[in-house]
Amino acid sequence: MSRVRKSAAFAAALIAFVGTWEGLSLSAYRDVVGVLTICYGETAGVKPGERRTKAECDKGLLREIERHEAGILKCAPQLAALPDGPYLAHVSAAYNIGVHAWCGSSMARAVRAGNVAKSCDALLAWNKGRIGGVLVPISGLTNRRADERRVCKGG
Repeated sequence: MSRVRKSAAFAAALIAFVGTWEGLSLSAYRDVVGVLTICYGETAGVKPGERRTKAECDKGLLREIERHEAGILKCAPQLAALPDGPYLAHVSAAYNIGVHAWCGSSMARAVRAGNVAKSCDALLAWNKGRIGGVLVPISGLTNRRADERRVCKGG
């Protein structure tokens, strides 16, 4: 069962964590790698010049977090048994990189193998973005992954 739906307190903590890292923009903009983005990092179907209200963004963030949570639970059902810290960190990472990328990652392999510490450390590898065709470290992602790792390790 969805931990986000089961616990309002956990959902609020996850929304606050993801929302802080994603930031809020009520108008569509191009992110650092050029992808049209709106609200809290939403990219699907965003159109140039699009605007949304904060309430629409908040509702969309919750919906997308639940979708990403469900997706990673399908490929790594072992995640459900993890404490809140690692669970929150991995859902946050999946929201940022996508379910497909998370499910194929070393994070997911470590979760499936039952190695929580290794799954937390594997978060740090996901700090790059493609700019001008080249994969480069992005300081905001480096900081986010360090914070996710801190939370994952019980911080």
